[in-house]
Amino acid sequence: YASLSKEYPDHLPLLISGLKYYDHKDRRANNLEKIVKIADCIVALIDEKDLAAHFGTEHDKEDAKACKEHKEMEEKKAFLVESLARKARAAADKKEGFSDALMHLKKWVDIDNSNLKYSILVLERDAQAGRSGSVLKLLNTLIKTNGEDTKGGICPLSKSELLERRAALFEKLGYSHLLTNDKKWRAIASPKSYALF
Repeated sequence: YASLSKEYPDHLPLLISGLKYYDHKDRRANNLEKIVKIADCIVALIDEKDLAAHFGTEHDKEDAKACKEHKEMEEKKAFLVESLARKARAAADKKEGFSDALMHLKKWVDIDNSNLKYSILVLERDAQAGRSGSVLKLLNTLIKTNGEDTKGGICPLSKSELLERRAALFEKLGYSHLLTNDKKWRAIASPKSYALF
């Protein structure tokens, strides 16, 4: 990646690939600075005013040139949203700049309620704001679907990860009775192995 990015510093798909590589769960803890740097580079390469102007007007769906331009703008918007979301997540882990990164992302996509792909960011925002009830409500919503709503997002969450987060929240709130009950149900919901017939 390093040699290719030096050779093609303006190639957005390459930068997005590098961003995804460094933001992988096995590597992200040691590469938070790189994630933010690459995301900033991607944001700098995309003309947000031009993008906003394009999506603020209707285009002719029968004109081939307009359709091609719209497709290119959709791709740029997807790259911008992905880089801003990954930057916000890295900023949350670094404990600096999270709210600014999140505000920038919210200009382009609604991260609340309707779009659960960004649930990790909503959980972090609500936790930082001390809204434990909102965190618990979102965790319960995601647990009902086994975390399927987070697939395709910047941080897919499995049911076991969601259950662990809920248990940590119960412990933080001092709800020992709910924590005990939750642990019992977790063994049933996510068995390590199944009994032989």
